[in-house]
Amino acid sequence: MKEKLIIDEECVQRVAEAVTGRELTNEECKDIFVAICEDYLMLVHDKVREVINFNEMLERNKSTEKSFPQYRVFHRNKNAYQLVFEQMGVFGNEEDALLFVRHDLITEFDEWRIVLVGKDGAEKEVCEINC
Repeated sequence: MKEKLIIDEECVQRVAEAVTGRELTNEECKDIFVAICEDYLMLVHDKVREVINFNEMLERNKSTEKSFPQYRVFHRNKNAYQLVFEQMGVFGNEEDALLFVRHDLITEFDEWRIVLVGKDGAEKEVCEINC
């Protein structure tokens, strides 16, 4: 992967103008670069952990379709004219199901349901999330 993230003065000025309606002074621009650099490593650290934890959770739940109890996650987006909830995943515990929901992009139009399915096939809705 050869992706690059470039935050230069032009980028900072463009954002600043959108936020404040004016151009930054040289001193303000310098202070913003210092603040970005201070936060950058923590951001990268947090995202590395977040992605690794999410991928480990997905791996852990690969064969949960065959085990019980299981937590099925359903989603629909009213803005996309989805009238029916679609199953998005199956998880071995409620915590993993919630992690999956929180990881996905959530808008005001998204609706999520988590349904517990027992060995006998009985279903019980344990969580509904309307954003």
